[in-house]
Amino acid sequence: MRFSNLFGKRQANNKKLTISLRLILTVPFVLLTGGTASLVSYISLQNSQRSVNSLAYQLMNEMSDRIHLYLSNYLKTPHLINRLNAQASKLKQIDITNPQSLERYFFSQIQEFDAVRMHFINPQGGLVGAGNDERGLTISLTQNFTKGELYVYSVDSQRIRFTFKGNWYNFINQIGLPYEQTHPCH
Repeated sequence: MRFSNLFGKRQANNKKLTISLRLILTVPFVLLTGGTASLVSYISLQNSQRSVNSLAYQLMNEMSDRIHLYLSNYLKTPHLINRLNAQASKLKQIDITNPQSLERYFFSQIQEFDAVRMHFINPQGGLVGAGNDERGLTISLTQNFTKGELYVYSVDSQRIRFTFKGNWYNFINQIGLPYEQTHPCH
């Protein structure tokens, strides 16, 4: 079939090309409809990509801000606790030679700051501390506030004790600290 036969028949005497009215009306309508649909699809795709990218960017910023805030507070808390402890000792609000005083003070700080564990170790190797970890609330201390056997008591919120007794060095090794961290002089 020749190209000219698509648009109509040739008239033999004047050689004019005739195009049907149906074709004249259909082709522009199809082109206009197809072009409009393509343009709308393209614009919709671009807008949806922009919206997704914007939403992803906002989500990343929000997560970044929250992580920054959490880490900032998490890393400031130990320094704040240390400053408060040093200040309380200077102002004689706590007696660092009295393990019962330190026990009460640390226990209240564990509950106030939602900290995991805090300890005080004196020059004689005596330890007193409080914690809130996978075992729950605990109080830990050495006998006579000197180097030796470590006693760890599970306690309730009123500091009523349940007993765990063990070797201080074994306890440190059980919680996963390497020997070099717990024995810096060796």
